[in-house]
Amino acid sequence: MNTPRVVVKFFSVYSDVVNNVYIDVDEGSTIEDLISKLLTKYPDLKEIFENIKPIILINGSVHDSPVALKDGDEVAFIPPASGG
Repeated sequence: MNTPRVVVKFFSVYSDVVNNVYIDVDEGSTIEDLISKLLTKYPDLKEIFENIKPIILINGSVHDSPVALKDGDEVAFIPPASGG
């Protein structure tokens, strides 16, 4: 069985720390599992995520409940909009 691989896209301030990457996840992994893996691999993201909580899209949609990631999913981390 193949390990699911997701593409992770970072926008704005997050892309200053890491560019778009492919991450292998365990079968049944959720966004929380992915974030844990990302913070281990890219520890500088932790402070940025704490200061600027990202909006997380899976295949272009926001999900309120935990969703198991599947092979080929696209996960995007986008900072909230601010204006003035």
